[in-house]
Amino acid sequence: MKSSSVIRLAQVSDLHFGEPTYNPSQFFSKRWLGNLNLLFSRKRDFCHERLLPLIDLLRSHEVDYLAVTGDFSVTAQEREFEQAAELFSHFSRAGIKVLAIPGNHDQYTGSAYKKQLFYRYFPPVFDERARVNLRDHKVTAMQLANGFWIVGLDTARSTSLISSQGVFSEEIETELEKVLSEIPSHDKIILLNHFPFFQNDPPNKQLVRAKALRALITRHPNIVLYLHGHTHRQTLADLRPNQLPILSDTGSSVEKDSSAFHLFHLDNKGVQIDLYQWEGGWTQTNKRQFKWNG
Repeated sequence: MKSSSVIRLAQVSDLHFGEPTYNPSQFFSKRWLGNLNLLFSRKRDFCHERLLPLIDLLRSHEVDYLAVTGDFSVTAQEREFEQAAELFSHFSRAGIKVLAIPGNHDQYTGSAYKKQLFYRYFPPVFDERARVNLRDHKVTAMQLANGFWIVGLDTARSTSLISSQGVFSEEIETELEKVLSEIPSHDKIILLNHFPFFQNDPPNKQLVRAKALRALITRHPNIVLYLHGHTHRQTLADLRPNQLPILSDTGSSVEKDSSAFHLFHLDNKGVQIDLYQWEGGWTQTNKRQFKWNG
């Protein structure tokens, strides 16, 4: 699949930039729980320094786009978003366009969600010409070269103390249907969402109305790839025999024991997906090739 018409896109996810806060006001939100988790677990389990070597690796593969499928932060604090934005500014300066959608940790508190704090640091559109945006409509889209589109969803919400659910609301479903109807049926679509649409996790971690999202996807067979995060489990699965797309979840790209990312090479014949893991450096551990149906 070496051709000037190849689109190259990488995916990382669940980065959880975090800084503990000792402000007493945290006890008026669920932020204190995130801080406890950060202090006793995530601070030592994550290694964000592994992201910087990705820049040269992606440039060497002439990667055009980097999709980040949510959870940039731990508790949706401004300084966490500042750290993430600074890191990804290096990718942008290297000519790699960053396509960002939020995860549940990026809408962690009612205040962060009400202020839509995430979008002060990451743009709500992938393309300035987009009719709809993630902040207001929870959907955005951008046309890639050679009959490919990428569509992003924001299904993250602030939730209760024991919940990390997302919501695919009826309003988001309506907006997504509108966006998909505007894309030519012969063009292929990559759909980004933080949450998976299958329900393998406990109810308090699932996507509300996931069945509705799954049904919508089956109605649009030109959705060929579904990229998500949330689970912290690296997954690549071809669900096309079930009228669903190829699924990609990198797991957490900075978790010390399982750092991973995926690299996609797409053209009008199919997609090659390279799986990378951190083994003292970024190492390709597998390669899968899929031809498009029809």
